[in-house]
Amino acid sequence: MRKAIALMIVATGLAAGAASAKETPALFDTLSRRASVKVYVETFADAVKPTDLKVDTTALKGKIEKALTGRKSIKFEVVNDKSQADIAIEGKILEVGWQDTDPVDMIVGLGGVAMDAAMSEHYCVLVSEVTVNDVKAGACLYKDNVRATVTTNDMKKETFGDFIYDDFAKVLMKEAFGKKKS
Repeated sequence: MRKAIALMIVATGLAAGAASAKETPALFDTLSRRASVKVYVETFADAVKPTDLKVDTTALKGKIEKALTGRKSIKFEVVNDKSQADIAIEGKILEVGWQDTDPVDMIVGLGGVAMDAAMSEHYCVLVSEVTVNDVKAGACLYKDNVRATVTTNDMKKETFGDFIYDDFAKVLMKEAFGKKKS
């Protein structure tokens, strides 16, 4: 009986989530119809406990702005004054990490796990809560945790930002402004 009730609750939650997702158009659908979208990128707040690994929030902001202007399907125009923007991107860094060895995280069969375990590469992760707001309406258009990871032998702890900021900007473009697959 408990299993049946739990299954009904899960099914109802999934159906409600699917219905609300279909009611809210993806940002891509809305923004790609415009001739151009003026966007303001705020410097991300760093909510990570102090460690020896520091995020250069100015460099991260620059990489996000560069990724926005590089989009072809949505024409973004970066502005320096929030009051001139159509949308604003805000963020709070939740996690940043670097490891000398890549954790075993590729679970694609026994061969994939063995291959991932055999690799010895440096690993970096950056997680940020990102919000995209409609400046004029004051409405939240997108809010989610964006997670980027990089695994490479070329990355050192001192230079992790050169690798992770670009990757984070690419993941953000895909997750917040990419075409949603049905």
